[in-house]
Amino acid sequence: MAIHFSVIQCLFVLTVAIFIFAYVSFRSRWNLLRWLLAGTMVSLVMWALGESIRWLGSERFFYDAGIYIQYYGLMSTVPLWVLLALNYARVQWLKSNPQLIAFVSAPSVISYFALLTNDLHHEFIKDMSRAAMAESTLVWAGPILWFFIVWSFFCGLGTVALYLGAARRERGVRERHRRLWISGAAVLPLLTSGLVFVDIGSNFVDVTPTALSISVLILFGAVFRHRLFSGRSLVRPEMIEPLRYGVVFADGEGRITEINPAAEVLLGLTAAQVAHRQLAELSLVICENSEAATELSRRFQELSEAGAGFLFEVALRNGQRIEFDAVVIRHEEKVAGQYIVMRDRTEDHRDADLSASGKKLESVGNLVAGIAHEVNNPLAYVHSNLVYLERLSAIVQSRLDAFQAEEAKQLGEMPQVLGETLNGVERIMKMVRGLRRFSRVPSDEICPVDLNQVLEEALRLAELHENQGIAVLRHFGLELPTVQGSPERLCQVFLNLLLNAKHALRGVERGTILVETVRRGPWIEVRITDNGPGIEPDVLMRIFEPFFTTKGPEEGTGLGLAIVSDILHGHGGDIQVSSHPGQGASFVVHLPIDRPGPHGVATSRPQK
Repeated sequence: MAIHFSVIQCLFVLTVAIFIFAYVSFRSRWNLLRWLLAGTMVSLVMWALGESIRWLGSERFFYDAGIYIQYYGLMSTVPLWVLLALNYARVQWLKSNPQLIAFVSAPSVISYFALLTNDLHHEFIKDMSRAAMAESTLVWAGPILWFFIVWSFFCGLGTVALYLGAARRERGVRERHRRLWISGAAVLPLLTSGLVFVDIGSNFVDVTPTALSISVLILFGAVFRHRLFSGRSLVRPEMIEPLRYGVVFADGEGRITEINPAAEVLLGLTAAQVAHRQLAELSLVICENSEAATELSRRFQELSEAGAGFLFEVALRNGQRIEFDAVVIRHEEKVAGQYIVMRDRTEDHRDADLSASGKKLESVGNLVAGIAHEVNNPLAYVHSNLVYLERLSAIVQSRLDAFQAEEAKQLGEMPQVLGETLNGVERIMKMVRGLRRFSRVPSDEICPVDLNQVLEEALRLAELHENQGIAVLRHFGLELPTVQGSPERLCQVFLNLLLNAKHALRGVERGTILVETVRRGPWIEVRITDNGPGIEPDVLMRIFEPFFTTKGPEEGTGLGLAIVSDILHGHGGDIQVSSHPGQGASFVVHLPIDRPGPHGVATSRPQK
């Protein structure tokens, strides 16, 4: 009965092997999965064939040959079975570390070499005679064989864990059935191989090759066939990895099979986190709001069912706006796979918003310029007349004794009333001049500017003296290159910053303003730092907005820093501010060295 069954087992394994080998060979080109399947089937045939020769051969030569063939098949099957499990579980180590194959195969190679040289040391099999090997494994097995048995046992447990772990990711009713088949296929070989080592009868035949063949058939039908001829055959990872667009491939049923590094960055997920997941399920995880997630999920489901592509843009939870361009791939009039190209549209939306804001500011600037022009002329008349009235008031004051007491009292208030009115008009004129400066195109003469000299002039105009309780520290860079610009405009920039620092230091004991200049690559950096009370975070966010000010109505209009920012951008530079309450404030100006003048193109500002 045992001999008869060994022949049947050999024929069954051979039939399964020929079927899978032929299916793999003639349907598509070879890759790692095809080599693993073909190699596994060849090893199983060798295992079953060696088992048959052992039982059928009456001579010692056939018996020994059967052992060598059987153990060759057994020892090559173990690493191939592990590698198949790693491939099914999509363990990334298998792709990025080919040496993993050598590591898994090394114990089998060492053990088979020990078998070939067993006559020299008998460490693999103590006694290879038919009578001895009919006894318990404890009698004839050597230490190297026990090492291989333990190794194989842990490999078996590892493959079961890989198959069961990957099968748990299957979703849906149909996938639940597939999960049950995969779980059964993973456990079956481990159960049958355990029977060999409990030695059930001296004529017991090892049925593990049959169990493994059945497992491979189940896995081939449930998993590997789809991997071979669905999404995986449509893409080569080395082709999509360098692409700057995100690319995701899925099989015909919408399960993700490949993802390139750009897609991992866009989605904020690793390849291991998305492997085997449904596209429709993934959309529920990555989208910012539930409505967009539901709509994207519906589109992915229709993509699998109807086979029609789509173009859809959503906001992700990481703050990016991504455009999904999904396409269906057909093979033999069936949906064989899907691929999705993802493009980051975040900057496009930001540029569009900035463009819209720029157009609004341009419109506001034109409106402000018109209003300032219209207001300026009548305001000049009002100011001139007030000055004239002020002179008349002086004459009236000299002749108050000619008026009655009540009239003299009222006329005596004229200088104060006229002075307040004139002061208000001058403030309005100052605001109008600021508005015109903010809205007009620069027309100042452009020439090489020594920023150290400009800063000295700004410090002189700001009247910063130690007798005012403010110490000024100058750390000017030596042999600083010139920049192209308007000396008057740049002096206005630094004067405004110095006056703001001076204002912040009022009431501060031992106030200090540090003025620094330094070259940083193609840029000149000017830093003005004070040790004042600092700037509150809510103020810091709006500090460059026109008309925003923390000063009183008698001290400022809120246009100073807005004009500073406008002048610097006209020179191709920029300004940044950093501050913490109670720790002072620091304004940093960057101006390009090699820029021909305002409205040219500058290189990128140095990063901090």
